[in-house]
Amino acid sequence: MRRISDECGATAVLVALLMVPLIGFAAITIDVGALYVERRQLQNGADAAALAIAQDCRDGVCDADPADTAAGLADANANDDNAFAKIVAFESVPDSGAGSVTVQTSTETDDGSTGLAHFFAPILGVDSTEVAATASAVWGAPVGGPTFFPFVISSCEFDKGFDVLLTIKLMSDDNKCEGPYGGNEVPGGFGWVPSSADGCGSNPIAVEQDVVGSDPGASMPAGCTALLEGLQGKTLLFPIYGAASGTGSGATYTIYGFAAFRITGWKLPSSNHPDPAAGSCSNKCVQGMFEEFVALDDAYEYGTAPDLGASVIKLTLENGS
Repeated sequence: MRRISDECGATAVLVALLMVPLIGFAAITIDVGALYVERRQLQNGADAAALAIAQDCRDGVCDADPADTAAGLADANANDDNAFAKIVAFESVPDSGAGSVTVQTSTETDDGSTGLAHFFAPILGVDSTEVAATASAVWGAPVGGPTFFPFVISSCEFDKGFDVLLTIKLMSDDNKCEGPYGGNEVPGGFGWVPSSADGCGSNPIAVEQDVVGSDPGASMPAGCTALLEGLQGKTLLFPIYGAASGTGSGATYTIYGFAAFRITGWKLPSSNHPDPAAGSCSNKCVQGMFEEFVALDDAYEYGTAPDLGASVIKLTLENGS
């Protein structure tokens, strides 16, 4: 039998048959990968825009056009500078310092069309794909959350103002004051409150509904010395109490807000790191200053509370689902 040796054209047929799945795989690896990168950039832009608008509004400059802020940050987070942003929801509660905003970002090409253009998928009939991302942020005064150090501060001290270096004398007549919130000290109390069962910080505290107990004694609660030494120079949210009653372990503090306090020094029976710039501290004291502060922390609840210069801003929605 004579063998057929002419196979001209066989390779071309195989290439033609395999071209469609090859292009399909290229579309999956390259075009889908590009979609993933594009959406990540859009999500970054939406997150940044929502947080920035929330920050502006919490700072009292909501009158500026938030759409411009959203557009600028959407473009800044897109490698091709071709991102479109719009405000799809906005609420600012008057006189409360609280609100929410939702930003949606999407791809926009130079000619104004939307959707991300593909490299290989058009051969399969798919020219582009719509890509979008959504983020929501909320803002307001902290109304509840953990305290990482079990210490409450009198409203009398807060009333001395921001960025004023203070020496807060524990159990001192210097801390007593008159005013709508009282501010009296507790006999046998030093500003300490009971620690939580799992560490030095106190149990979560809520504004306007929590009356917290007192941990009497001049020394810090057990286990707090090492923690305090690691907090020097750092700013934390502390509960501010307006009224206090009782004595010793039976005393209570009525909390009405949270304020940010930067610890610069202290002088206590169990630990001494006084701040020379804060003034004399011959007895027991904590030194530092109140600051305006924004907490990007999901651990705190936000809402309407006395404005003590502290704010909670957080993302509540990472995508449109």
